[in-house]
Amino acid sequence: SRIAANEQLIESLENTAQSIYKKMFVDDIDLGNLPDGWRIGTLEDLGEIVSGATPSTEMPEYWDDNGIAWLSPADLSHDKTLFMRRGAKSISKLGYQSASTRLLPIGTVLFSSRALIGLMAISASELCTNQGFKSIVPKSEVGTEYTFYVLSNLKDRIANENTGATFAEVSGSSLKMYEAVIPSATITAKFSEMVKPLHRHIDNIEQENKLLEETMSLLLSKL
Repeated sequence: SRIAANEQLIESLENTAQSIYKKMFVDDIDLGNLPDGWRIGTLEDLGEIVSGATPSTEMPEYWDDNGIAWLSPADLSHDKTLFMRRGAKSISKLGYQSASTRLLPIGTVLFSSRALIGLMAISASELCTNQGFKSIVPKSEVGTEYTFYVLSNLKDRIANENTGATFAEVSGSSLKMYEAVIPSATITAKFSEMVKPLHRHIDNIEQENKLLEETMSLLLSKL
């Protein structure tokens, strides 16, 4: 019952953050007459778009249960939390050096770009991803919060417009061309100031739920 109550609270907090974004950057904004210091740009103006890679699965030494956190889109599909710290698998230093994946900083906006396009999360620790991601490392003057909600409001369109013969996928070159409003640094800082406490609360609740789920599993196993 505590988990269920927490999930409702998380949904309420996410809706509040989304409402703040729409009020500040959608409902009251005339794209033909932007405020001073604002402009129309692309997702590339929000930050660096980074892909990932997978070390060879035929090399056991490339994988380590206690190694560097490494995500695949399946991790976001199974774990619906807003903040991600680890996935089901981790890679060793050798594995990291063998592939072209990158260690992404805290605050990176994670975005799945193939098979199922548009799964999203925010990195709460340094981690790597496989090639099924086109994540955005936000510019300091833009911030994680604004980048996340811009991409969140574009994800359905991106998914619908990028279908393939074998499976759906959006390339980095395609993703970076999607238009985005680039507000002044003062406004994005104000938005981050308003949303960060909501996100911190969500992160705390998500961590509590994971502990509750682990406790429930332990009790059931003892039964």
